[in-house]
Amino acid sequence: MAPTIVAALLVGQFIFLSVNLAALDKEDRAKHKSDLSREEERARSLQEKFDRDEERADRAHRDRLTLAASGSITNLRAGEWARRQAHAPEFAVSPLEKSLLELEKLGRDKSVTDRDALERVAQRVTPAGSAIKIEQSASGFVVRVAYKLSAMTHGEAGAMTKHTSHGAMRSEVEEVTARVVNQLFDYCGTRGIARIIVSCNHAVIKGDDNVVMDRIYRATITAEKAARVTDWRRLALSRGLALMDVEDTISFITINSVRDTGDQIDPATPLVF
Repeated sequence: MAPTIVAALLVGQFIFLSVNLAALDKEDRAKHKSDLSREEERARSLQEKFDRDEERADRAHRDRLTLAASGSITNLRAGEWARRQAHAPEFAVSPLEKSLLELEKLGRDKSVTDRDALERVAQRVTPAGSAIKIEQSASGFVVRVAYKLSAMTHGEAGAMTKHTSHGAMRSEVEEVTARVVNQLFDYCGTRGIARIIVSCNHAVIKGDDNVVMDRIYRATITAEKAARVTDWRRLALSRGLALMDVEDTISFITINSVRDTGDQIDPATPLVF
């Protein structure tokens, strides 16, 4: 091929490539400009949202300051706390809170007989494995509960205790016992209770290493004494205990440390009311 023809072809190809490159460059610049515009719009939108959130937060803060200055916020919080203590349904979130609401509803349910309500509530508020007996008397229902201390705390199964003194053991027993009484009166106080008797059982050694469950503490409260309480839910446990007649044999227990692994299991003997 003649040199002049080859040169013409090369020039033509160069011009073609230059035109295509220019077109591609123009397209890239347009795309880049479009992407940049979208990023700027997104940044502007985020900034506007941030400004709106800041304004709302600032307004809410000013409102809180105004409420605090007027004392309204204290009243609001006091009202909320009172509703929580009264187990208002709107605050029931956890399984425990929902369970408490169910107990309260059961205690007030007129379609449930007094005896059934007492029995069902007692089953829910007493320690696991408790013995429950409800008897009809001339003055109303006598509710008897016998529970194992080991069902409420560790280190109390078998003829052993984690406590090193009678006083420490008694304090724990009193707390559990008072709590059971408080809850029974709280949820079923209008169900014709004449008397509540709560007994704490613990494994003890009798005779020649014979391990049995036996009562170590019993508290009794009558309807007459219970009537002095206007709100069992807010009553301090110590004040409730002061209304009870107590039979306490804890001081007669010989406190032993762990004897062997077998002693760490409660015997299958009946609980004592």
